Amino acid sequence: MYNSLITLLFGLISLLISYTAAAQQLTASPGSTGIYLSAGKQLPKTFRYRLDRSVAGQNVWSPIAELYFPRNNDEFAGRLNEAVTQLPAGPIEFPNRSLARARYDLLRTAQTIDSLLAFSSVPHYQIAAGVGFWDATATANTSYDYRLTRLDSRTGTTPTAGSETITRNVRYPGSYPSSTFAIDTAYANGPSATLEYTLTNGRQPDVLEVYRAYYLQGSYERIPATFYPNGTATGGMRYKVIDANVTDKLSYAYYIVPGDYLGNRGTPSPVYNLYNARQNQVTSMAYNFRVRSVAKERGLRLSWRVPPSREISSIDIFRGDDFDKTFVRLTSMGIRDTVYIDRAVDPVKTYFYTIVVNTVYGKTFPSARVPGILEGVDPNNHPPTAFVGKQKGRVVTLSWNRPNANIYGYYLYRSNRYNDPKPQQVGSIILKRDSVVTVTDTLPDQASDLWIYSAASVNTSYNISALSERATFRGRTSTIQPPPDLTVRLRNNKVAHLIWTNMIQRGLPTQGYQVYRKETSLDGNVSDWQPLTKRPIPPTTNFYADSTIQPGRSYRYAVRSVGAEADQLSDLSPEAGCTVAEIQLASIRNLRAIQTGKSILIQWDTPFDPSIERLVVYRGETGQPFQRLKELSRTATQFSDESPAARRTYYYRIVSEDLRKSQNRNPDTVGIYVE
Repeated sequence: MYNSLITLLFGLISLLISYTAAAQQLTASPGSTGIYLSAGKQLPKTFRYRLDRSVAGQNVWSPIAELYFPRNNDEFAGRLNEAVTQLPAGPIEFPNRSLARARYDLLRTAQTIDSLLAFSSVPHYQIAAGVGFWDATATANTSYDYRLTRLDSRTGTTPTAGSETITRNVRYPGSYPSSTFAIDTAYANGPSATLEYTLTNGRQPDVLEVYRAYYLQGSYERIPATFYPNGTATGGMRYKVIDANVTDKLSYAYYIVPGDYLGNRGTPSPVYNLYNARQNQVTSMAYNFRVRSVAKERGLRLSWRVPPSREISSIDIFRGDDFDKTFVRLTSMGIRDTVYIDRAVDPVKTYFYTIVVNTVYGKTFPSARVPGILEGVDPNNHPPTAFVGKQKGRVVTLSWNRPNANIYGYYLYRSNRYNDPKPQQVGSIILKRDSVVTVTDTLPDQASDLWIYSAASVNTSYNISALSERATFRGRTSTIQPPPDLTVRLRNNKVAHLIWTNMIQRGLPTQGYQVYRKETSLDGNVSDWQPLTKRPIPPTTNFYADSTIQPGRSYRYAVRSVGAEADQLSDLSPEAGCTVAEIQLASIRNLRAIQTGKSILIQWDTPFDPSIERLVVYRGETGQPFQRLKELSRTATQFSDESPAARRTYYYRIVSEDLRKSQNRNPDTVGIYVE
């Protein structure tokens, strides 16, 4: 009998441990503007959850929240209202107070959030119950690790052994899985329109956003439509969407976008057109609608067909500059007309057309929106004239006269050969309408005796003229040689000494030197070459000391020789480099916090490290970044915080700092709840 009781006791303990592990499970879900964290199902009534965050892979944890069960109905309702405000807009609205109280009463007598049934998986209610948190302080496109720890009591800070759960490498914005909706039926009945969709593929959405466009009156807009999910006989899901604000005898176009509570949205459904009238009222529809360019007519030719009918009164043609935006009525045609030429168009510009047939019962559906573009019809025989230029160092100023024609813009060209059949285009199109056009350019930093510039005009038909006259400029020759040898020596990890070949002693021409540097940062990014010297170094000096180097970075150096003019430079010399070792400052040990009356006493063991200049105290609160609180001498062993507020949890760090304000890595953190 005794052995049976022992066996039963151990079984119950094992079951309790497994239940707790299953109930506390950290999951992270990226949304559109933040990351949602769920602590599992077990309600934190006799304990707290603490959430910490670190940039992925760094293991430098900072507290962001402590979760606990609401003390009363008012706190539950306040959290629910705050969650509705913070999370991305969706179908969840704040319930009335009596309904919120009823749901709180369900949770108050339960141990898990499952007692809310369908609402147990809604993030807003999980946040209100203390098992969810919306991290809106995370930075987009940055990966994070999250850690969930169970604290031993509602006011304590000691973690429960074995309660730590970590989820890694989470970043937002998130995405919504691919879903496919098929339209089953759609109909309009007086002031409302109903569309019924079947989910043929993908997950069931939490949110259905409905977008509607009025007939030829602009782009799609989201409307406050309602939707109702229903199961089908085959186990699928069907959604009825109701638009309660439609007008009789108007056409509408609809599409829906599925999504979740966190703001992630899926692929829009196909557009469905709905006309608010009985189908037998309007029967005459335009077909075979085509648009083509006619160069001789300098316009676009529209053609169509309409079934013969006594009900037709006229045919309206509409035109727009954008497929999804406003269309304007262009003209009204007779019932027997089948062709119209639109001459009020610009070349090489896209227009969109649609046709509506007017009948005695009203207007038909609009036809398909057909694009048309008038080909360039005007040749361009007008190159820029009076093309001249001036040079100052490597900067050239070019000017030319605007041709007496319909000119849209210009292209500038450059080459190092006078009769180059394909000179290089400089930049993008130049859109200037001045009678005298002036532009500037910088000669390439490469060896070439000459640089030749020219220009061409572009007319309103987007045809390009022949090249203008040419302007020639002196380039940089390759007679200046760079120093053939360069060495770098690192001194005391603070100064990089550069020594290169003395060109004067070698009998090589130079008027001085320019020193260049590029660096590799701690995160592995490599910069471009940057000059270190504002003025050339004298030609008799063949050394330079770089005192701007930083610990933990790698540097590459090169030198150019300077010619007779400051802008005449040689190619880069052979490179030389060095790596500056990173100085690891010692960290304080045995960090501890004690409440003494209304103040908090922080104590620690100070390390012996001569490179430490000062100790810095940082303080943070739940969900807030650490703030620099106080600077202390490097021999300090304690600090008293006289400004904490009651009934709050504070976190402290003591950081070592040197003369350059470099700090030690991975400082310890201690937290304390102020009674």
